[in-house]
Amino acid sequence: MGPLVSLFIPTRRRPELLTRALKSALAQNYPHLEILVVIDGPDPETVGALRPYLDHHQLRVLQRPTQGGACRARNDAIESAQGELIAGLDDDDELLPDHVTTLVQALQSSNAPFVATTSVLLRQHGPLVRHAFEGPILLDRLLSENVIGNQVLTYTAHLRTLGGFDPNMPAWQDYDLWVRLTERFGPGYKIDARTYLQHQEHDLERISSRNRIFLAHKAFARKHSSLLREKHLASLELLTFATAHEAISLAQLIRFVRAGLPRRAATAFVADHFPRLRRLVLRMRRPLR
Repeated sequence: MGPLVSLFIPTRRRPELLTRALKSALAQNYPHLEILVVIDGPDPETVGALRPYLDHHQLRVLQRPTQGGACRARNDAIESAQGELIAGLDDDDELLPDHVTTLVQALQSSNAPFVATTSVLLRQHGPLVRHAFEGPILLDRLLSENVIGNQVLTYTAHLRTLGGFDPNMPAWQDYDLWVRLTERFGPGYKIDARTYLQHQEHDLERISSRNRIFLAHKAFARKHSSLLREKHLASLELLTFATAHEAISLAQLIRFVRAGLPRRAATAFVADHFPRLRRLVLRMRRPLR
């Protein structure tokens, strides 16, 4: 049957999006699965939306008495999880039916401490895929950029050992945890299954904002200063501008190119200053799965 997998979904006041995410979790073809929905504080509307699903044998609902933020909700799930393995799902995203099965098989065959798959980002101007590769996730590469994305499948005991997500990080909480996970337990493994759909076409609040991203960059650099070298620091600065949707200047483009980041810097510059050209390039890419 395979090991029990705990799939957790933190949520707050987004019942329609949560319902879509939950349906995709309940549709997984992996049979040995528990689904933990963690409601972050009082939320009658979400409780009502979950009522039709409460009798499902795979579902457990946890409700925090007060709002504590997404990290604390995720950590509650980690502590409560009964599965040997654990993975997450954001409440505004969804999974293809073979997502969990694919990750469990990859974890077992790779013998890695964690695995991740390429996500498909669904945006208003069309889908986008980032960091599509298969192979080991080495710490040196991870320190330059979050090539994992926002979710992994790993051992529940590993996340408990690390203390879970850091609620003191203003953003990049997942990225910070993946670095700590890799540093402590060794390289993970990436596959290109594209079974995780990351919705970014809606206008509802996501976890990150411009100010939090710049604060997170500083906090991340301080926290991992013993690991970061000059090339990592330059790459993280470029990542900060990209995720904060802050345009880089021509002078910054030249500086990033000189720092050894010509392709990423050029891509960011084109996206910032020539969005029509970028959309044309994206449409010319091969079709997604």
